[in-house]
Amino acid sequence: MKFATRIKIIIVLAACMAITLIAGCSIGEMTAERFLKDKGAQDKCVTYSASGGVFNDNSNLLLLHLYYPAENEVIYDFSKASNISVARAGYVFNGWVYAKTDDAGKPLYDEKGYLVPSENAVDTSVSVTLKPGEHLYLCAVWVPDVRVDVVLVIDGDTDGTKTITGTDGTKYKTGDVIEGKIFNASGTVNISSAIPSIASSDYTFLQYYKDENCTEIMKGTLTRPTDGSSVNPKIYAKYIEGVWTVVRTYTQAANMLNTPVEGASYYLYTEDGSNVIDCSSRALSLKTYNSGDAFKTNCTIAGNGVTLKNLNFRANVDNGQISSVFGVFGSNANISNLTIENLNVTVTARRDLTVYLVNHSVEAGAKFDNVNINGASLTLTIPSSGTISNIQKTENGYDTSDWLCGGGLQSINVTGAKLTINNVPVVE
Repeated sequence: MKFATRIKIIIVLAACMAITLIAGCSIGEMTAERFLKDKGAQDKCVTYSASGGVFNDNSNLLLLHLYYPAENEVIYDFSKASNISVARAGYVFNGWVYAKTDDAGKPLYDEKGYLVPSENAVDTSVSVTLKPGEHLYLCAVWVPDVRVDVVLVIDGDTDGTKTITGTDGTKYKTGDVIEGKIFNASGTVNISSAIPSIASSDYTFLQYYKDENCTEIMKGTLTRPTDGSSVNPKIYAKYIEGVWTVVRTYTQAANMLNTPVEGASYYLYTEDGSNVIDCSSRALSLKTYNSGDAFKTNCTIAGNGVTLKNLNFRANVDNGQISSVFGVFGSNANISNLTIENLNVTVTARRDLTVYLVNHSVEAGAKFDNVNINGASLTLTIPSSGTISNIQKTENGYDTSDWLCGGGLQSINVTGAKLTINNVPVVE
């Protein structure tokens, strides 16, 4: 059936228990019986049972009888028909089933006057029209109107005194329900795709968890309880102090490294608990610039013990340009608890260049704490007449004392570094 099809209903006659046409009723100067007969609808009827609910907010209207003319589809979805609705307090409508019948095919009613539902669900994907003399009996199916309660957890709130102020001015504390996620028509909620609705100028949402101690990550979908329970299931939303851009995936890590926003704060976090983000599937952009317009990495990167693995930077350098992974570390750079593993930099120069593996220089005020680069290679291809300003040719080859970290940076620990020029290993 076309579930959302709108149809013209010739007449609706409803009562608490009655299912027969009231012969004395008239429509204008025409009796209801004559009206139905003229429309070919007098013996094609569907009786709908509210199954504990009511029709049109009328507490006495438990059954609804709809008569259909020839060739009109039966309508199941009353939200698509004007002036007709079915509802039940505390429940959500979940489709229709056929009523139970006795051995003679007559419908069965319970003591409250509702039709007794069977387990035979109505297939709403099939178009249904009534034959002459056909009478269908359908029962509404209800499920508890439960929502997923999203409970706030503020990171580091050991004594329950911290609060988050939403952009609307509302204050929330750990344990407050900040949102109720509604189950969709299929009875599920996709937890992975929707962050909490509250926004804050001083806290950032990090992750959903299954438990209040935030030890088991909640991802995927939740299914509406089918056991009749009216208790809302709970998930826990953890917020961290500060305004952060949370970096969870290799794409986000690549964006952070390619074009770090000045003054931004990046918080590295892995949802699978591995503490490793593999960036091998993305080619990254080396910071290449002229000396007068140096590119600055001037942001906060909280590594939180995460390892960025398999970083591959490439660049074609014009005459006289400067290249490195991070450019210049600005005075507001603050990088902590970060490991980079297997860093590969490839540079092709047209003529002369200055190139460092990690950075060109460091401004006063930049901070580094527990930053490590394990396994790194810099491969340079230059013309025979080209020069590298910081890696000078000598009688024995090249002076390789100044190619890792420019500007005297000592706070980043680089191990396992390898330099190759024109495909000839220079130092390892």
